[in-house]
Amino acid sequence: MHGAAPVLRYASVMIQKEPTRAVAGLSYAVREATLEDATFLTECRRRMFEEMDVGSETTDAAGEAFVAYVHRELSARAFFAYVAEADGAPIGSAAAFVHETVPMQLNPSRRVGRIVNVFVEPAWRRRGVASAVVAAVMERLREEGVGAAALAATEDGAPVYERLGFEHYDEMRAVLLPVDEPAGERPKAAGDDEGSDS
Repeated sequence: MHGAAPVLRYASVMIQKEPTRAVAGLSYAVREATLEDATFLTECRRRMFEEMDVGSETTDAAGEAFVAYVHRELSARAFFAYVAEADGAPIGSAAAFVHETVPMQLNPSRRVGRIVNVFVEPAWRRRGVASAVVAAVMERLREEGVGAAALAATEDGAPVYERLGFEHYDEMRAVLLPVDEPAGERPKAAGDDEGSDS
């Protein structure tokens, strides 16, 4: 039985021009994810949501959908991820996708990197792994000319992101389509021709 679900706070940062620096003496390495990491990235996502007590994202169906997403979007370079490894075994990950927003004076690129799926194996927490994979994602966004990044943070994770330059802001959201209605499909409107081949 899970306890109370962690409170999510949204955080954003305007990406700075200075490059991230590698931390010396680490007992793990960070690399870009490949299609072979799809299962690990999906398991990280499932366990992240399990710890957050978000049951809808821990189902087999959710996992299958995310594996398909990773294969499709990673191949199209529309999504990317970084994996931390220790002794050849993956121990954590972070990912991102990029979208455009309205023009803003603080982000003339109009491009925002949404950082998602930050997860570290419990035995490796508080050892800089989350900071390392998120910093790698931020550096990749910077290299691609993305002007800002945003993510959702739990109370436990917020200090990690604050040290990387993220600041809190409030955001609200609403579900616009019924969960059982696939995106991209619309209900047939009155007057639509049924059975038409045109």
